[in-house]
Amino acid sequence: MEDHTVADKTLRYNLVLGGGAARGAFHLGVLEYMDQNKLYVEAISGSSIGSIIGASYAGGVSPKEQLAIFKSKEFKRIFQNNWLRGSLLRIDKNAPVLDRLLPLKTFEELPLPVYATAFDLVRGRKRVFERGCVLDALLASSALIPLFPTRPLGEGVFVDGGFVDNLPSGPFAQSPLPTVGVNLYPQLPRPYVKKGILANMKRLFFLGWSQFTKRGLQGCDMEITHPKLDGYGVFNMKNLDELFYLGFKSAQRCFEKDGCDPKLY
Repeated sequence: MEDHTVADKTLRYNLVLGGGAARGAFHLGVLEYMDQNKLYVEAISGSSIGSIIGASYAGGVSPKEQLAIFKSKEFKRIFQNNWLRGSLLRIDKNAPVLDRLLPLKTFEELPLPVYATAFDLVRGRKRVFERGCVLDALLASSALIPLFPTRPLGEGVFVDGGFVDNLPSGPFAQSPLPTVGVNLYPQLPRPYVKKGILANMKRLFFLGWSQFTKRGLQGCDMEITHPKLDGYGVFNMKNLDELFYLGFKSAQRCFEKDGCDPKLY
């Protein structure tokens, strides 16, 4: 575990990490660059994989440690068949690897403020978790139906926060610090071609994530992304090292070189 605090906190940022499943390795590359260059993360807001990575980082797990966990066979075994119970897969929340990924169990223990966004199907509104059990909130924030089941929690039933706010910059609306949004969906939707039910569902999800990402970017002072992200499947775990490197280089360009205009890449 690492202490992400640094002696000089003059370069402080709020960080917004968007959803995008396996593309989340891009987030890890951005965080690695910020760590190496003493760019202090003051607080993190995220949806889906963004909330998972943010909570793990705030709990002291370095970007490279997270990358190793996500690539491990042990992590892949946490996904279990659940197709007879309302979803394709479920996550074994008792798997020991989750203790390595999330060593601190409550939001109150985390040294950095973390906000995890989910959507409550009961009340029909967004919920931002910032207190209580970290794992419960993250499972709610990443409950991407129909791949994973809905998550009952208290009086609510929750699904993936990316359905309503894939780049949740709202918690930093009143913050005087610059807010950096890391966007895993940089491209406009491709032309529509009718291909069947599954293709239409995928397009529906993409359009929703794209629109809510644009809305979230309005609350950000900087955007870190890359057009090449569109070439990586969100459920393909084979390219995590490439995505990590792409995130690192994209952050480097934003903070050091030509700014964050994706056209410059």
